[in-house]
Amino acid sequence: MYILYYMKERSPKYKIKKAKINNARGIELLSNIIGSGTKKDKELARSIFKTFNGNFLNATTKELLKIKGLNKDKVNRVIASIELGKRLFQKRNGNGLSTFVKEKAVQYSLFGPLYGERQNVPLEYIDRIIPVKRYTPPSGYFYIQQRRYIGNKFALIDFIKNIIRENIGEYKSVCDIFAGTGVVGYYLNKKNVRIISNELLYSNYLALYAFLSPEPYDEKKIKEIIKYLNGLRPTEDNYVSENFGDRYFIMENARKIGAIREEIEKLDLSLKEKAILITSLLYAMDKVANTVGHYDAYREKMDMTKPLYLLVPYIEQKKNGDNEIYNLDANQLIRKIECDILYIDPPYNSRQYSDAYHLLENIARWEKPELYGKAKKFDRSKLKSQYNLKSAPQSFRDLIENANCKHILFSYNNMGNKGNQRSNARISDEEIINILSSRGEVTIFERKFKPFTTGRSKIENHTERIFWCEVKR
Repeated sequence: MYILYYMKERSPKYKIKKAKINNARGIELLSNIIGSGTKKDKELARSIFKTFNGNFLNATTKELLKIKGLNKDKVNRVIASIELGKRLFQKRNGNGLSTFVKEKAVQYSLFGPLYGERQNVPLEYIDRIIPVKRYTPPSGYFYIQQRRYIGNKFALIDFIKNIIRENIGEYKSVCDIFAGTGVVGYYLNKKNVRIISNELLYSNYLALYAFLSPEPYDEKKIKEIIKYLNGLRPTEDNYVSENFGDRYFIMENARKIGAIREEIEKLDLSLKEKAILITSLLYAMDKVANTVGHYDAYREKMDMTKPLYLLVPYIEQKKNGDNEIYNLDANQLIRKIECDILYIDPPYNSRQYSDAYHLLENIARWEKPELYGKAKKFDRSKLKSQYNLKSAPQSFRDLIENANCKHILFSYNNMGNKGNQRSNARISDEEIINILSSRGEVTIFERKFKPFTTGRSKIENHTERIFWCEVKR
């Protein structure tokens, strides 16, 4: 039996070393596959070794679940490590092996047990901390990443760029099919590159259209309108103040939000201009909202008293020449497009984004629907994502099978079943690897990140992973 483990030398390579069945190192490695190497994890690892006499190459999910203390998530980790190990070992040829890529000080949970004769298998990794650049916009402007949003990928931009630069190289088109805030498309955007950006929520779609669409606009006109809107001092109540005042916003800000949104509807604007103004309002709302970063609920204590003030989006219009912006279901859009790089960052868990950002969606649509409950939400049944449901693996398989691209970059964290039930990942590692492998070889990159969980659980050893698939079939 051979187990892949971390042995860092001067050269940035990993080695494969033989591990005896009851070797303490082997127990330690297996305990990290099923958990985080705690004493309890090591006891489980010993039980697995003992049950299968150290050779669990052909272990099944059913057999592993019989071992006391192993839940489905831990079993999936073991099964996935076995499958990865088989593939690494079976694919030793002139083309080399699929690679794991690691950042310094980050321990990946799937090591891949290897069986058979000893092989020298080079495995690439990143032995450096990739810094997160801090961006300060010009006075009076704001950048696309300057909002509170669950899953915002701004902190990973340089990580993603590095993966592309070192493994993919030049590209002519990128599709960010679950764009969210749009930061990935925005920072991969450049002249002679076509960015296809898609988002199901209309509020996010407007932001994407504002920052990335090629439609021309008059920036001077936008600045004059924003100056006018900032000068409004409404005293009468409106839809926003009646429903969200003294809840999500102080009453003064709530009245102003409603008045500004009404003024935008009255103005003679192009879609680009309207998108810019609504985006400016939504970002300004985020700065004064009495929340913890989303709108599932508001804080009982009203201490966000800062006045609402609109800024101008910092748009690099010269780069937007051939971009395409969509407001569609990802699995519908995938059948209509083709690209060099398909970047996929779907919802990870059962938390619907339409629930977390219902208020922003309401303001963007401005249909003034009837609201329900303490949180004042509207009917969002048509805005639910399939990737938040138990059927997420089936939706993901359909997406990958219909992707017309050269490379797939898939972002997904290692939440598994670590936290609150609503925060646990909908697609297992085993499912991700099996589905992506149907189109080509898979490489896994990862780095640490601070998780978002709806409960008060303390989540440790948490990482954001990017699965790279070079499409061959």
